[in-house]
Amino acid sequence: MENATCFATYNIFFEENPERIINIEFKDNVYLDYRKDPSLLHWKKKGNGSIVEFTSQPSEEKLNELLKEYEQPYQLLIYAEDESIAQNVSNLIHGGRLLAYPSIFDNPECTDVYDGFIEMFNKTKFTENILFACLVASRSWNDKPLIYSIEKFRFSLRLDSMTPHSASPYYLQVFSIEDRGYDYQVNAAYSIFSAYSIIEKLKLGISSSQKKPRFIEEEWNPKVKEDILKKLNAIGIQEKDTLDWVIRGEYTKMNQEIKPTLGNESKYYDGEIIFDRTLKILKQYIMQAIFVIFLLVISLTK
Repeated sequence: MENATCFATYNIFFEENPERIINIEFKDNVYLDYRKDPSLLHWKKKGNGSIVEFTSQPSEEKLNELLKEYEQPYQLLIYAEDESIAQNVSNLIHGGRLLAYPSIFDNPECTDVYDGFIEMFNKTKFTENILFACLVASRSWNDKPLIYSIEKFRFSLRLDSMTPHSASPYYLQVFSIEDRGYDYQVNAAYSIFSAYSIIEKLKLGISSSQKKPRFIEEEWNPKVKEDILKKLNAIGIQEKDTLDWVIRGEYTKMNQEIKPTLGNESKYYDGEIIFDRTLKILKQYIMQAIFVIFLLVISLTK
């Protein structure tokens, strides 16, 4: 680790094989490491894996009790030549956590780094999917389009998002769908715009023009379709793949404005609260529908 400085993160994690963190390869003299959580604020119960967290360090007596039934998790360390590099790596790791479970609530932005030899434990937090997140950071580290895509993804979720948990049809309609203020409309619009721009950043946009239109008589232009399928297949997306469009609660003006009706009723559709639609990835109207929604979100709700 020549000329590399140890920077600690606020990520506290538990892995059965934490040494796999060390084996993740970066370039530019960047390395990952771990140590037993020095804050003593986070503990994982042996057996059932339940988590206990404290706001202040336990007494020596309490610590001895904890060691009988609980395991001490680990703190993630980043070795880099300077703090700015370590900070960029930490940001990408946070992006990886959000890719594993896109919820700002469950994956708060505890991305700051600090001198690994200074005790700064006030913001340490138990985090999930850390191995996957570190792999995401490693894979994207020397790929600028991927880095900017991850940063756009983080930015989009910060502006507006809902949790995958709340999107589950099991919970029916648990997120807000009522008319909201202008500030929300702006945030939501730019959240969608930022997420949509990732498509272009990853060069997955649909290549069409006036001379080579996207559709011919409401059907895909074969040449355009072949080109986008080639791009999608390269990243593991097939023409037969589908996605679910979440529509819950009473139909709004936004729902009514989207024409024609997209996709088919999902298997969860009940016609009362759940109006979800199942769409094919290449359904010709998906891109237009996204643009329509973008315009509707920034318009005044009537």
